[in-house]
Amino acid sequence: MKLKYVLPFLSLIFATSAVAEVELLISRIGHSLKVIENQTVLEEFYVAFGSGGRFGKIEQGDRKTPYGEYKIMAIKASERFHGFIQLNYPNRDDAAQAYASNIITQEEYDAIMAAHDLGILPPQQTPLGGAIGIHAIGLENKEKIEIHEYFDWTKGCLALRNSEFDILKRYIKKGTTVTIVP
Repeated sequence: MKLKYVLPFLSLIFATSAVAEVELLISRIGHSLKVIENQTVLEEFYVAFGSGGRFGKIEQGDRKTPYGEYKIMAIKASERFHGFIQLNYPNRDDAAQAYASNIITQEEYDAIMAAHDLGILPPQQTPLGGAIGIHAIGLENKEKIEIHEYFDWTKGCLALRNSEFDILKRYIKKGTTVTIVP
């Protein structure tokens, strides 16, 4: 066998052996957060949603969790919630729907789109709201754990138990895809 035929074959083998990225799939119906790699569920956690109802977030203060595809922008410590994973809410679809519904101005729409083009956190002070992410409970006591298990209690974020949040952090990084579905 000639070397000129073997080298392209070897480069194809090594080029396809890259490590797969994990993604998060969050389902309101199942109240589940799944960590998925190569279509395999690595972890699954119970998750609480915003207390504003089952429909997706429309505007600031509605206490609803948005639906759509987002990226992790930062993983931070939080005194109140044990930890916080910032998502790039509002995404392009959120902005387009809000602009078409006259919820945001052309200037706000343009600023959100520009932020996504630059890969930075979109403006958080528009009528769409902001500071949407995944956090833990914080100081866990019997009452808080019961509320977490039986009610959607957040202002629009997604919430996990502290220990589950710590496990989740092992899998994710800035840029991880998070898909939230009804």
